[in-house]
Amino acid sequence: PGSDRANNAPYVIRDGVAGAVLSSPQVNQRVAPSGGTSDGGRPFSNLGTVTITGNTLVIELSNTATNGVIIADAFRVERITAAPSVPQIEVKDGAATLLDNGTLNFGSATQGGAALTKTVTVKNTGAADLILQPIVVGGTGFSLVSANFTPGQTLAPGASVNITVQLSTATAGTFNGTLSFGHNDGGPFDLSLNGTINVAQPAGVYLIDDGDSGFSVSGSWSNVAGYGYGSDAKAATGSDGTKIATWNFTGLAAGNYRISATWLPGSDRANNAAYTFKDGVNPAGSATVNQKVAPAGGPVVSGGRPFSDIGTVTVTGSTLVIQLTNSTGTNGLIIADAIRIELLPAARPAIPRFVATSHSSTSTGAGDSQPTAFSTAAPIIVVSRTAKLFSDEAVPTPKTTAANTLARLLKKPK
Repeated sequence: PGSDRANNAPYVIRDGVAGAVLSSPQVNQRVAPSGGTSDGGRPFSNLGTVTITGNTLVIELSNTATNGVIIADAFRVERITAAPSVPQIEVKDGAATLLDNGTLNFGSATQGGAALTKTVTVKNTGAADLILQPIVVGGTGFSLVSANFTPGQTLAPGASVNITVQLSTATAGTFNGTLSFGHNDGGPFDLSLNGTINVAQPAGVYLIDDGDSGFSVSGSWSNVAGYGYGSDAKAATGSDGTKIATWNFTGLAAGNYRISATWLPGSDRANNAAYTFKDGVNPAGSATVNQKVAPAGGPVVSGGRPFSDIGTVTVTGSTLVIQLTNSTGTNGLIIADAIRIELLPAARPAIPRFVATSHSSTSTGAGDSQPTAFSTAAPIIVVSRTAKLFSDEAVPTPKTTAANTLARLLKKPK
């Protein structure tokens, strides 16, 4: 309230979006609200009672012909008559609610591996029986693996039933399909299906997408369907450290691994997305990534998706854990998509080499000079061999001088 407020703030209450006007009360906002129910310690004023025919109530406030400032704040509605006895369909993928004409993403898998499987739950949250009709699944590679609904199948209030659909991994590519079934709560219910089957990775290369086994999240992440590697990604906001995406690579051989990541770039992304690496449970490094710009410089994987190299880690056991967190100071949206790791070739052992840098000799003055020492700039490989020497000349005795020997060798034959 306030003295500069309008005393004729015009509200319009409608039965649904752009529906019939049920009431048009004017409110004096110069005085404090009162007479209604308090909620959270705030007083409310009653604006009247209306009856709606559907499931949507719309309240509008405008500045039409007002004589002061108008304030838009909270509204509270309370049902005062029993709800009609009708069915109410609810479809969920785990904890996520699926809407009619929505999308069910299967994620990605490797060609020739286990089929990708999704199970959705259909629940009747209404007060009357939900009548179901047979499920129809379409699209290359998609098939229904659970029992189909029978015509006119009944789902009692509070009851639920599962639908399981799979995508074959026999052929690589991106696949799209449909799922549809009829029901008596304004049906049919339709879903678009999509998933990606990737060509098998080379030996020593492993990839986990955000829809794959080995990936998990804690905290609140939003699904980004239809974009990113495998046509899916996840996004998180804030900087309180409560939102963590984890890629858990197991069954690895010990060694050095190159780590590469991909994401969806954008101007609202963080330029300091915080990744951490663990060798099993032990910290093994970290990386700060600018997700405002597109990944580049790393491998280009199936479908032409670019990756950026974000680090190299030594794995001493068999598990490498990579995490992305909205840690303190994160200055934008962070994106969790696929992570690729590659075992690097082991370093070749150093080979010792012999390098002679100088040679000295001594002479007795009465005989041949004799080598006495070598100095080297690297480790010496000592090779020994025994050999016999043959000559058509008599072997000089130790008393033979170098000069006599030379003269004899240069002596012309007779």
